[in-house]
Amino acid sequence: MILNQENNPQVGSPSGAVPNKAVARPGPITSPPNVATYSVGMIELIWQREMDAAIARLHKRLETERKKLSRKYWARFWPVAVGIALSCFAPAMKETLNLLFHPWGMAVVFPFVILSGRPEFHLGSHWSSVVPQFMLYAELPLEGFLIKSIIVGKVKPMAVLGRLACLHILAGALLLMVSGAIY
Repeated sequence: MILNQENNPQVGSPSGAVPNKAVARPGPITSPPNVATYSVGMIELIWQREMDAAIARLHKRLETERKKLSRKYWARFWPVAVGIALSCFAPAMKETLNLLFHPWGMAVVFPFVILSGRPEFHLGSHWSSVVPQFMLYAELPLEGFLIKSIIVGKVKPMAVLGRLACLHILAGALLLMVSGAIY
């Protein structure tokens, strides 16, 4: 009979001790998961999910507020939009005012057109005809923008009309002073 190391632990060992064999030994004693560690891990997972949901809700709310603020911001520019719309009809309004109220109609509705054509500006022959034509189209949107910049907060129609009347009265007084009617 042939003896080998597995059958006879004495063979090959000078002292007769059992050699180290690769025997499947159980590893370190594994206990069920630590309840405290497991709980902390679950709490962190739940907290992370709740934070992700809260951040998503915050982003959605901020986006909604940005859209509302954007709409409110652009809604305040309605005087400029009305000025741009009315400037499309400015040449027709000029002709109507010249036909119906010739001496003073243009001075009341388009005072800056008349002021820009005055010889006191010394614009030259070419520019003295171009600038009033430009002001005919640009006066109403510029007035809308000026009134919008004067009014802080919500722009109400009565406030716009009041400031527009004031602006035209001042421009009319300036036109009267420049023309020599008032000293």
